[in-house]
Amino acid sequence: MKDKELDQILQHALTPTVSDEEIKVNYEMEGRPMMKKKNYFKPAVALVACAALVAGIGFGNLPDRIFDNMSHKTDTPATTKEAQNTGSGFVVKVKAAETKELKQGEKQLIVYPSDCQGESWAGNDKDKVVSYAVETPLVCEGKKMDTITYSVDKGFFRIVTPKKMSYVIDGEEYKPSDRFIENFNTTGNQPGMTEKYYKSYTVSAKDQNRKGVSVEICDTKKVSDELYDNLWTEEINTGEKEMAVVAETKNKIMNDPQITCKVNYKEDSTEKSESIKVVVKHEVISYKAAADIYPSLSEKFNILDDVKRVFVTFERR
Repeated sequence: MKDKELDQILQHALTPTVSDEEIKVNYEMEGRPMMKKKNYFKPAVALVACAALVAGIGFGNLPDRIFDNMSHKTDTPATTKEAQNTGSGFVVKVKAAETKELKQGEKQLIVYPSDCQGESWAGNDKDKVVSYAVETPLVCEGKKMDTITYSVDKGFFRIVTPKKMSYVIDGEEYKPSDRFIENFNTTGNQPGMTEKYYKSYTVSAKDQNRKGVSVEICDTKKVSDELYDNLWTEEINTGEKEMAVVAETKNKIMNDPQITCKVNYKEDSTEKSESIKVVVKHEVISYKAAADIYPSLSEKFNILDDVKRVFVTFERR
């Protein structure tokens, strides 16, 4: 990608992208004045800061092309460096341009190109019931892995895939509320896609190509008047105080949902498994913080200087 193109992307990184789907949703909401909805759709090459998740094997840095189409396959090494086993058997990553080993209890920002839809929040002024859907682009990498099972302790997963794609090989299906379906059923606007819901699901370790697949954690909750009002605080182009209110409100509503990533190994007649836990949160983060971590990207990130936004974070527990 040319420097000029990257500069333009960075300069517009704070501007919410309105998709055709969002326009349609807003139009449909006109007949329901008590409804509110915020779509945080990320452009295909938006910059997003979040926490790196690494356990076990250190794979080094992924390619420096920060806007690659990051399709992950566990049988393809992330770099030309050979993976070194440091005790555990796998590594968990956010779909990322660069990643470094994260020790338990530490947080590290990374930057990744998001082909995800980001997050969406919807609510009703009358009964203060809120629904959310937050993209969780997690992948596991390692040697001799057979399957990977993801489960969440609060809420549920929504998985959208092309109809002809076989992605989930087993899972505990979940029936979401009618309110959630009303707010977030999107496959009607996406011909050729199918949408399913799970409390836990298992995928093959040899087939983690996520292109065309969307995985989100979701839930619907009744909240207090204060939380409901704070959720709709305008945080774009406002002060850090307003951003902090939004981040804190989302964290209180979601209540630290914890995703367990369980990798199952199968070699000859031996079977074993290992697990780590990941918590999804929101945090006010500056682009400069990301630039400080990755000197190679500082020149581009410093275009945004100390500008901050509310980002989704993933933290190993």
